[in-house]
Amino acid sequence: MKKRLLSALLLCAVSTLFTAHAAGTASLPPDVKAIYDEDTDLVKRAEQGDLEAQNRLAYNLTTSGSDSAWKEGFVWLKRAADGGHVPSQFAVGKTYFTSKRIPHDPQQGQTYLTKAADANLPIAQMALASLLADGTVLKKDAKAAAFWANRLLNNAKASEGHKKTAQDILASLKNG
Repeated sequence: MKKRLLSALLLCAVSTLFTAHAAGTASLPPDVKAIYDEDTDLVKRAEQGDLEAQNRLAYNLTTSGSDSAWKEGFVWLKRAADGGHVPSQFAVGKTYFTSKRIPHDPQQGQTYLTKAADANLPIAQMALASLLADGTVLKKDAKAAAFWANRLLNNAKASEGHKKTAQDILASLKNG
């Protein structure tokens, strides 16, 4: 008797979760709904807070080619970034500088790039050093540019190319 009751409750819970997910996607644009329906396990893990799944779902949506899917993907990308997913932090930061699909927002871009750079992501450190040294997109700040270039030089994860860029930035700052 207890076994049947537990089985019935479990079946009811699974059915409720599936119905809630289906109802939640019913109002989505067809192109977005198709991507959600393509990999329901990924969507479920993303909804449960799995940062890798959120990042992967964001990738699937933003690379689909449609504006509505891209916007939905950016929401997932921000969720992953805000949850601490370092590559997503870099991607969100870069998007605020480069995308034509969201308002250009250098301050938000710098905030997300800084989170990724603080987590020792070489490309984020290089981007910050470059942007702060150049002064075109962000206010020129030689001291901050040198800080990030030096962090990059001392980053064990940095490639030789990253380190060469850091050296070039430091040399340009020295030469004014």
